[in-house]
Amino acid sequence: MPTDDRLSGEVSSPFPLLDEVDPLGMTGVSRAAGRARSPHTASLNLSLQRGDAVGRYVVLERLGAGGMGVVYAAYDPELDRKIALKLLHTDSAPGTESPVRGRLLREAQAMARLSHPHVITVHDVGTFGDEVFVAMEFVDGSTLSEWLRGRPPLPEILDIFLSAGRGLAAAHAAGLVHRDFKPDNVLLGKDGRVCVADFGLARPQPPSLSSASSGSAPAPVEPAATPPAPAETAAPIAALEALLSGPEGRRALFPLTRTGLMMGTPAYMSPEQFLGLLADARTDQFSFCVALYEAVYGERPFAGDNMVHLSQRVLAGQIEPPPRDSRVPAWLRRLLLRGLSTRPEYRFPSMEALLLSLNRGVEHRPRRQRLVAAMGSVLLITGTLWYSHYRGTQIDPCGGAELRLAGIWDDPRKDQVKAAFSATNTPYAGHAFSTAAASLDAYAQAWTSTYTEACRATRQRGEQSEELLDLRMQCLSDHLKELEALAILFTKADKTIVEKALLATQGLSGLDLCSDTRSLRSQVRPPADPTTRARVEAVRADLATAKAMKHAGKFPDGLRLAEAAQATAASLGYRPIEAEALYLLGDIQGEAGDLRGAEKNLSEAVWAAEAGHHEKVAARAAARLVQIVGSFEARYKEGRQWARHAAAYIEGVGGDEQLEAKLHNCLGVLSSAEGNYDEALDHHLKALALRERLNGPDHPVVAESLNNLGEVYRQKGKKDESLRAHERALAIWKKALGPEHPQVARCLDNIGQELLARGEKDAALLDIEQALRIREKSLGPEHPDVALSKLHLGEALKALGRYQEAVGPIEGALTLFEKALGPRHPRVVEALVNEGEVYLGLSQMQKARALLQRARTLCLEGVCDPGQEGRIDGLLPAPPSDHRHRTTRPPPITRPSR
Repeated sequence: MPTDDRLSGEVSSPFPLLDEVDPLGMTGVSRAAGRARSPHTASLNLSLQRGDAVGRYVVLERLGAGGMGVVYAAYDPELDRKIALKLLHTDSAPGTESPVRGRLLREAQAMARLSHPHVITVHDVGTFGDEVFVAMEFVDGSTLSEWLRGRPPLPEILDIFLSAGRGLAAAHAAGLVHRDFKPDNVLLGKDGRVCVADFGLARPQPPSLSSASSGSAPAPVEPAATPPAPAETAAPIAALEALLSGPEGRRALFPLTRTGLMMGTPAYMSPEQFLGLLADARTDQFSFCVALYEAVYGERPFAGDNMVHLSQRVLAGQIEPPPRDSRVPAWLRRLLLRGLSTRPEYRFPSMEALLLSLNRGVEHRPRRQRLVAAMGSVLLITGTLWYSHYRGTQIDPCGGAELRLAGIWDDPRKDQVKAAFSATNTPYAGHAFSTAAASLDAYAQAWTSTYTEACRATRQRGEQSEELLDLRMQCLSDHLKELEALAILFTKADKTIVEKALLATQGLSGLDLCSDTRSLRSQVRPPADPTTRARVEAVRADLATAKAMKHAGKFPDGLRLAEAAQATAASLGYRPIEAEALYLLGDIQGEAGDLRGAEKNLSEAVWAAEAGHHEKVAARAAARLVQIVGSFEARYKEGRQWARHAAAYIEGVGGDEQLEAKLHNCLGVLSSAEGNYDEALDHHLKALALRERLNGPDHPVVAESLNNLGEVYRQKGKKDESLRAHERALAIWKKALGPEHPQVARCLDNIGQELLARGEKDAALLDIEQALRIREKSLGPEHPDVALSKLHLGEALKALGRYQEAVGPIEGALTLFEKALGPRHPRVVEALVNEGEVYLGLSQMQKARALLQRARTLCLEGVCDPGQEGRIDGLLPAPPSDHRHRTTRPPPITRPSR
């Protein structure tokens, strides 16, 4: 088959070899890329001769060698059988302990525990000198690569790949990821058996954070396995270009012929492998689809004659058009395109799901062939004229899903958006358009695939009821409204929209909901009256636009539209749409700082949703109230009650992991406000684990969890963990939202607080000043978050001894807190205490006493945060009349329980 072997494996033996892996397990460009074989490797490659013993095994002949070891045919005298024996080089000096040796031994032992007919059997694992050996079954046959050179028919190719895929699926079920699946690593025995071999690059699947203990510091800052958006690939590509253009560039091209420049074989590597990120089962799925594509089309899906060119096409998802003479059926191409998605979440959820779709296509093939033959007979009888008419009117009932995107997200719309972004003259408008357009392209592609699959499940395979198809199509229609609303908003872009474009695209509702049968069945039915139904759809379209405005930072515009939509919804007498409108209105009010309005409308949303049996909206609104009432308004007991409501609603719809993550996040913030830091840490770790798995490691909601986690670590005195979590959150937010986003300011403010606690006062002041500038610009001068930055600015100036300069920011913060939150709020107490400290520093005792006495009174009434009473007692100066006579302090104030 016409392929470029410079990018695939070079081993011709039926026992594919382990090849170069960075001994330190590092990702990115391997330091082995331009390195000669060590003398130890060379001696190992030549050391064993026929008759030599490795443990109980007797060497028969050498079959081949690679960068990490040698493979021999050997004899097992105890069991009287021929085996394949691999010696794995650990790159350690003789007699020294190597961490790589231990790792290879553990991985080989893991393989030995895996037993499946389509995975090569590992009989024994052990050590030989300083090396690790693996004794495996000897398969008498050839590789899949060799078999494919004979151009076998499509049905046979699909049968072989189904078997190989089952081997991969078995490995995944055992917790292993292959990371180097390719035709050279599939063995075809003469007895017809198909098995996957050479799990030498295998690794355990990345661990879930849900299993991490609450005290585990590294967990929240560990990178996960989803690749970033296309715009984030510039640095890895630049590294590859530098490697290939340097003085060792010509030699650096050699490793393209084998595994190991990065973990895997370049021609079959996934985007996440090119980017040096962790691999999971979906990585193997991508490699499997590259190999299957190559097998059925005779050429690989991604062109490229070196690492840079290939990686650019893979990361951009530039799949080659099929050859003109290709007879690959459309269903198979669609399957392959899904498996080759650049983003792992858009591939099949598992190898089992991919194999199920592949097997269905194979099983339906004979029926289709019979149908075609019968149609051919009819056409021959009825003549050419009838045939032409038939061909002209034949329509695929599930085809043309992409046509539904016309006028919503297509090339003309992209051109409009690009022009609108450019017209803002924002320096980063081009970058913002590229990243946002790529995100919407991926969403549109996933929508098309989901739509087609939903249709085929009912109309072609008959495995899904018409009722469920209607529910899925309604769900997809709602999601398409969101996409359209956002695309239209982008055509009217201003600087605010450009700044928050990527965040807005990531705010689109997840398409996985449209495939969740239990969730769909729990959805409310539309109104029976056609007129009311049409008006409900119009309200939903307005809500989709208001939601897009919220995510794009256009709070005033979003509020106006949400208020109008809510008024219309209230007049319809259809409670579910009223609940949706009330929820969105309250949500936007909360973002805009109107906490009282948010509480009112979110509470009404809960009751409207309950009346209309719209449990998901009830759960969202209740979870938001945990945050608004419990955390922001410091009414902790009521916040806990809303949390119980939210949990019950989530349970009522059969569970929803996105909502569960949101609830854990809100409860973590609430627990932290109460001073329950261990409980807060547990909630934030659970939220982070769910969000990383559901959204990928670089999504803004992951940064939200990291930021909150950092705050809990700071309260627990874990300064290093706090700073790491905040810095990772800052990097995600800056990349996703731009440097002027309020969330960036939030993180800068928190980092400033952490630096202040470390005694790095000047650095802290710079971060807090920047946070205040961003918040005033993006949120307006009276937002509660602006007050918070002013308070922290005053604290930083106070720590530097600049008391007079600190008075203005702290007084400004106190005024804003009282206006936004009311006079009885912990933030008010915090501002009072800080202002009192400033006046103590200025030796203005009368002003200090008045401020601290007011704070003390509020604490007595149960308003202040834990620990404030003691702080106030330590600061409150004695009255002037008592100053000369008192020798002891008054007894401490006891805060009443709440």
